[in-house]
Amino acid sequence: MKDATDIFLFAFTTGLSGALIPGPLLAFNIHSAAKRGAHTGFLVVTGHAILEASIVVAIFAGASRFFQNQTTLRIIAGAGAVTLAAMGIMMIRQAPRLSLAAIVAGEKPPSRIENPILGGFFISLINPSFSLWWIAIGLSLAARVDPTPTNVAVFYSGHISSDFAWYVFVSFIVGFGRKHIPDGFYRGLIVVLALMLIGYACMFGYGALTGVRT
Repeated sequence: MKDATDIFLFAFTTGLSGALIPGPLLAFNIHSAAKRGAHTGFLVVTGHAILEASIVVAIFAGASRFFQNQTTLRIIAGAGAVTLAAMGIMMIRQAPRLSLAAIVAGEKPPSRIENPILGGFFISLINPSFSLWWIAIGLSLAARVDPTPTNVAVFYSGHISSDFAWYVFVSFIVGFGRKHIPDGFYRGLIVVLALMLIGYACMFGYGALTGVRT
């Protein structure tokens, strides 16, 4: 990845892909919006963003010391390629069965936490897939770019922008009573993002095989 635009697009795409798949944070966001109003999504993502900021800094702070060996870089790039491809394939396979309407129609609330900021923080913290996602994707990107403060800021901005865009959008729809996003649109968006992830996987795989930073 050669410039800030590439880094931002990668961060936004992978972040949105993770946010779209139903999980505990999305469920908490929907139930909070239904209970407290359309503004709640912003607060939920704020709590989530505080946790992610510390993770991004930790990953990139160690990158300059850890990613000195070319073999290490290629192994991490290969692991990232496999992870991204697996995510993309999983999303395509899940897409026909996914429905936000079913989540909104809702089962029991996903958490006893009432404060949306605390909920966004702690639900992300205890979600095992959250840590695994960051290890796979965060390390893969850190291995491909120079860990400068600018690159770190661009990556974090792109990633957290996707979270704010999706969760706030869903929160407003639920809070204003529309109840759900059309499933056809939702599923189509997931498939498009999945194909983009597979494209990134090919790019990372090429880098793992050749040692070239694309």
